[in-house]
Amino acid sequence: MSELETPPERRARMQLHDDRILAWYEWGPVDGLPVLFCTGAGMSGWLGFGASDLPRLGLKLIAIDRPGLGLSEVHPHKTLSS
Repeated sequence: MSELETPPERRARMQLHDDRILAWYEWGPVDGLPVLFCTGAGMSGWLGFGASDLPRLGLKLIAIDRPGLGLSEVHPHKTLSS
């Protein structure tokens, strides 16, 4: 982990309508303006960065675990092209 990356300040999970679990991680103020960070294919949401700047900017970074990665459950019909 580089000095720019910071472990998540908060972790959360929710059950989706199809009973799968979706997980995500958060950095920055709880009441900050949410910014959704969409990681690349094959990456989990653990990759947070710039956490030290978020409070000053009033931002909350949210990164989601893609299906089957990290704490999110596999989407049984998902393919790379879909």
